[in-house]
Parts: sequence; structure tokens; C-alpha cells
Amino acid sequence: MKNKLAKLLNSISKKFGYRLIKIQDNKWYDNFIEITEFEKKTLEIASKYSMTGFERMFFLVKALKQIKIDNIEGDLVECGVWKGGNLILFQKIIEELRLKHKKIFAYDTFSGMNEPSQFDLNINNEKADLILNSLKKKGVDPNKNLVLAKCSMEDVKKNFEMNTRENDNLICVKGEVEKTLRIKENLPKKISLLRLDTDWYESTKTELEVLFPLLSKNGILVIDDYGYWKGSKKAVDEYFKDKKINLFKIDFTARYLFKR
Repeated sequence: MKNKLAKLLNSISKKFGYRLIKIQDNKWYDNFIEITEFEKKTLEIASKYSMTGFERMFFLVKALKQIKIDNIEGDLVECGVWKGGNLILFQKIIEELRLKHKKIFAYDTFSGMNEPSQFDLNINNEKADLILNSLKKKGVDPNKNLVLAKCSMEDVKKNFEMNTRENDNLICVKGEVEKTLRIKENLPKKISLLRLDTDWYESTKTELEVLFPLLSKNGILVIDDYGYWKGSKKAVDEYFKDKKINLFKIDFTARYLFKR
């Protein structure tokens, strides 16, 4: 019956210059023809603990491969880790690439989003503080909400340990980056990959001021929220105003650059 109906509809549509095409059940990885089975499995695991889209996560895989090719010195840094999905991705890929000498630094409040500033609006011009206050008034569980994004340091470490073979190179630094990054003992000596995902103006500003100078030559900076949170974009634009840099697009919101 379905075949007869399809033939009928196809014959009718042809009269008007159209033809029917069967919708394919595409998988997310169909967009990445070069992806390996190991990378596919890694991204599927990491996605359970991350809000980062597959396009952005696969970029991190490619970035780590480039870091090995170019022999870029320095550790891996993520500011704003939520449940640790990208930390898991980092570890599994550096295990595969035999880059296990690299440490992974994870900076987060581990208690959810801190207070935004007046500059923090989304692309729809909605104020971040009003969004957060509305969710809190409704009694939304911050552990389950993607905006409030609360996950304890203990749970992040647990997620990491459950999904990696070796896990003694993860360094978690708890607190607001505006404070923790001002303490020298909390910092890596050099950075090869720097991923910023704390959304707000003040935190992004501090991260760039403190951590970008530690990024090695040809190291990679990833800014997750450039296209969505205006405060993040403002901090980035201000910091690089007098510097000759090019930001490249990963997807609608994320951008990256190579440090020259």
C-alpha cells in the first residue's frame, strides 16, 4: 500500500517538475566523514556530561591532533566544565595520541553560574540576571538545568574517573575564576589548548588577561559563547582590539584562533 501511494505521489509531483526523495535517518556523525570509530564512541560518552554540541566537540578532537602534529607545549585548560564532558574527551584523546604527559586544568565554581554583569545579555537581548532569577524563583533544580548548570567537583571527578583509563592528571580548581586565576599556584606554566566556556563578561575578561599570555605559540584558543552571550563577545573584542588576530567559526556560537 505504501509503495503504491509513493508511486502515485511521485507521478503527480513529476507533472509539476518535482520528485519525491526518501528522508534518510541520518546520524550525528554522518556530518563528519573522517571520524574514526574510537572518536565516535568518545564523543558519544562525552556528550552525556556536556552541553557542547558534536560539531564543537569534534573540533576539540581535531585540535588535539594538530597539537600533537605541531608538538605544541603546554597543558589543556577548560574554564566552565559543568559535568566534565570535555574533560573526559580531552583525557581519552590524549591517551589515544600518547600525550599523557599533558595535565588537564578544570576551572569552575562547581556550584553553578555566578552573578552576571550588566553586559551579559543573550542574542535575543534577554538579560542574564533576569533569566537566572526567574529560574531560581520557579524552584528549578540547578543540577538538572542547562542554564544554572550546577555540578559539584566531586561529581565531575567521579564522571571523569568512570570514563577514563588514567585519571591522575586532572587538576580541578574550585571558585570564581576572577579570584582563582589571580593565584599563581593555580596556573599551568604553559597551555596548548585553552577553552573558555563561562559565558559572562567578567569571567571571560579575566580568563583572557591571565591565561592567554600562557598559551604557547600556535596554541589554540576556543571561545564557546562568542555568538550567543554578548558579554563574552564584548570581553573577547576588547581584549583583542589592538591585536592582529583572526577568529574562525566552529558553529553559530563558537570561535577559535591559533596564537601567532
